[in-house]
Amino acid sequence: MLQLKCPLEGYARFDGRLFVGVTSTGIYCRPVCRVRLPRRENCRFFANAASAEQGGFRPCLRCRPELAPGLSLVDSPQGLAVLVRHAQPVAAQMPLNGTGMVTTPAHGSR
Repeated sequence: MLQLKCPLEGYARFDGRLFVGVTSTGIYCRPVCRVRLPRRENCRFFANAASAEQGGFRPCLRCRPELAPGLSLVDSPQGLAVLVRHAQPVAAQMPLNGTGMVTTPAHGSR
């Protein structure tokens, strides 16, 4: 189990990998959030933002934990490779103009 001396003390290496729910406020934060430090007995630790929300916590409006880097599909090389692999056939079917840009119909035309 992860032992922290202070739950939100600027642990940048845990950003996107650890979330702290504060029972006294009902809010969960990233470890890099610059809010006043909560009492340790009011803290609950979660491995991801979805778990914190399922636990009844709402995201902090200051640090935006639901947008934390690191665990999103596009943040991993494997996930990015999957996205590119799926996007290539779609992009190949798009009409291009002479500059290599995708040609789209004029706004409002049908």
